[in-house]
Amino acid sequence: MPFEGAPHRRTWMVFGASGEFWGRRWLPAAQNNLAELALTIARYEPVTMLVRSRELGHVRGLVGDKVELVTAEMDDIWTRDIAPIFIQRTLGERNQSQQAALNLNFNGWGEQQLHRYDKNVASEIAELAHVREINAPLVVDGCGIDVDGAGTAMITESSVLTPKRNPAMNRIKAEQLLAPYLGVKKIIWLAGERGDYFLGSRIGRYARFVGPGHVVVSVTNSKNSPHYELLQRHLKLLRTARDAQGRQLTIDTIPLPNRVRPRFNNGNFASGYLGFYLCNGALIMPRYGDPSADENAKQQLALLFPGRAIEMLNADALAARGGSIRCATQPEPK
Repeated sequence: MPFEGAPHRRTWMVFGASGEFWGRRWLPAAQNNLAELALTIARYEPVTMLVRSRELGHVRGLVGDKVELVTAEMDDIWTRDIAPIFIQRTLGERNQSQQAALNLNFNGWGEQQLHRYDKNVASEIAELAHVREINAPLVVDGCGIDVDGAGTAMITESSVLTPKRNPAMNRIKAEQLLAPYLGVKKIIWLAGERGDYFLGSRIGRYARFVGPGHVVVSVTNSKNSPHYELLQRHLKLLRTARDAQGRQLTIDTIPLPNRVRPRFNNGNFASGYLGFYLCNGALIMPRYGDPSADENAKQQLALLFPGRAIEMLNADALAARGGSIRCATQPEPK
């Protein structure tokens, strides 16, 4: 599995927001967030978006001809969880490398949400991309995985080690099963939030790879924050962790915003800055309406990812459902 910042052939997205899950209040905002995200990415690389046939005209009106639209059925918008991961497989005696689509067996975050169509999206994207589909040996939320492209992965336990995803599974067994498919030799496990089936499994709430041996971590300066103890626990773990080459990690931190715009602020609002997306030549990140924190995060990420344009978007509707910009995208590497 390549590092997200490696060159892409395109980005996959699904325009799956529906009234069933989003309601009248949030649906238009979620659709606008998705359209703006797709148009922003399309300035840097091709975007293919799955769209329900009955919504094709509406979506075309939002994105014009800048985004390739393909008709399909889906339940929701979280491409990173439901799409396949594109991996490289070594085949034959000549060790030839071939791209494949790894189906992570999405099951509605542990059977917590209806997924009658979402469970088929990985297979549909593999067919559209004309690559061989391979089924992972476990149920995994794709948003719970990040890799450095050099043999190390960070994965949230809450995206794998839960009874309704993989009963009686432990870290050792999961690593033995999953690592060969991801092409990694070391998995660094972060706890995530077990009590939150959706929000708590996303690695972008906690930490991301900047490159091999280098991680950026979310922190909060408020000891009264409900996230303080978990974020400190992750930070402490990463400070003692080693990557696949046995190196101690270089760690940078970015604080959460102190406040967000009130319209979509609720108990599920995911306000961290590490749900960014790396596309060809750019880093696309959220802004929350806290000018000081937003600018600090932008400047830090610009230093960590030199040579990339920094695009800041209002993705509040996505954050209100516990998601991020990264969660709504899936890269297809070259």
